[in-house]
Amino acid sequence: FSIFPEPPPLDGSARRALQIDPAFDRYVFIDWNEAHCLALDHLRDDFPSLAARVRIRNGDANDQVTRFCDSTDWDEWRAVFFLDPYGMAV
Repeated sequence: FSIFPEPPPLDGSARRALQIDPAFDRYVFIDWNEAHCLALDHLRDDFPSLAARVRIRNGDANDQVTRFCDSTDWDEWRAVFFLDPYGMAV
């Protein structure tokens, strides 16, 4: 028992990214853990106006980011990558 109240939970990085205004054109969330991907998929329900912009990829971020970079025409597009340090090995 503690006389101090529990601090409120902190929003995760994906939720924080979806809260940014103005919004990004597209969001790609990558996680190795399938349960985390499912949780990210459910996060779309909290942001219905952005749901069509959200892509969730299950896999190794190193491979996914490399493929994305190799397949993108950088003369036409720009991107911002936010790397969550939780278990980061990128």
